[in-house]
Amino acid sequence: MTSTLPQKQIQDLKSFISVIRAQPELLHSPELDFFKAFLEDFGAKIPAQKTESSTKHSGDQASKKEDAGAQDVEEDEEFLKEGVVPEDHDPPVEMGPSSPGEPSDDDMEKATSAKSAASDAVGDGDFGGAVKLFTEAIKVMPSALVYARRADCFVKLEKPNAALRDCEAALQLNPDSAKAFKIRGRANRLLGKWEQALKDLSTGQSIDFDEDTNESLRFVEERVKFIKDKKLKKKKAEQEEQAAEMKRRAAEAHKKQQEEEEARSQNTGPGGFPGGFPGGMPGGGMPGGGMPGGGMPGGGMPGGMPGGMPGMGGLPPEMMQKLMSDPELLMMMQNPKVMAAMQECMSNPAAMMKYQNDPDVAKVIQKVMGLGLGGMGGMGGMGGMGGMGNFGAGASAGAGGVEVEEVVDEPISETGPQTSVDEVD
Repeated sequence: MTSTLPQKQIQDLKSFISVIRAQPELLHSPELDFFKAFLEDFGAKIPAQKTESSTKHSGDQASKKEDAGAQDVEEDEEFLKEGVVPEDHDPPVEMGPSSPGEPSDDDMEKATSAKSAASDAVGDGDFGGAVKLFTEAIKVMPSALVYARRADCFVKLEKPNAALRDCEAALQLNPDSAKAFKIRGRANRLLGKWEQALKDLSTGQSIDFDEDTNESLRFVEERVKFIKDKKLKKKKAEQEEQAAEMKRRAAEAHKKQQEEEEARSQNTGPGGFPGGFPGGMPGGGMPGGGMPGGGMPGGGMPGGMPGGMPGMGGLPPEMMQKLMSDPELLMMMQNPKVMAAMQECMSNPAAMMKYQNDPDVAKVIQKVMGLGLGGMGGMGGMGGMGGMGNFGAGASAGAGGVEVEEVVDEPISETGPQTSVDEVD
């Protein structure tokens, strides 16, 4: 049965459905009550209408989630900023000579006196005075230990950048200075450089362990572990988000494919193949109304395909029903190569031999014969051509299980068409 709806109405209906699919809440509009009732009469499930309270509840939940996230960020920042001080940008203090020579007795005496006075200042808590005194000692007789002790004073004064400069100078003079590593670790801790602090403190403890430094090390380790856990959690969340996005895209692609297949199926229409077989069967069916003698030997194609195949409208209703019930067959028949091959096989069944190794055509022939369309059972073995096993009939229709080697079309004589078949054992 051919559709009588005008194409414009069909296109308008498709556009309307597309809008409803994108905005299903429109079905609850009063002006569409008739359409909603129509869908429900056919058993359709209408999405529940979103109420104002549910929308408000969703908004409240999202707001609470954002507030909780912001609170977590604040707590994280507070945890990681514990003990961190602002960076110092004072001009660098004076350093000792880059290549100190052998100190004189006078230099050694000045250095010893300055270091002693600096130690007293540290004991009194005068770290600024101690810095000046250690500087006097460094100018005349620099050493890794004096640099490290002055760096310790800078740490106590919460000047981590100045302490880092002294620690670098100390490690240049003595790469194994445990005190320099420990002080540099504490300076990095003041700057919130937790991973660098962990490395320096661990190195210093491996050279010379002390309990005070171990307490600082545990403090730093907690922050480093926290940072690593946060990174892992963030990475996991990103991976889950990527997986969800891939899943969403796959679902969209699948939905789009289904819609395209539905559209192609709708465009095919109840009239059969789009446009039918090109030009139909010559003469409105098999030439002369069928193969001479009523069809191919063994059942063949008696009477040909009734009325040809323009739009498949000439098939009996029961055959048309079988054909239309197989969407896969309809899709395969849209292939121009397959349609041409089937037309050739219908006009000359012997032509099937050359398509037995063509997977597209062979599959269509098998499905057509499986549906029993048009009395095409003779196509399985062609009444004595048992070598057509690839098309699903086998040698049962043949004479004595003879295999077909070759089919050659001969000119048609006055008494009718004749075919020469070479048989082999």
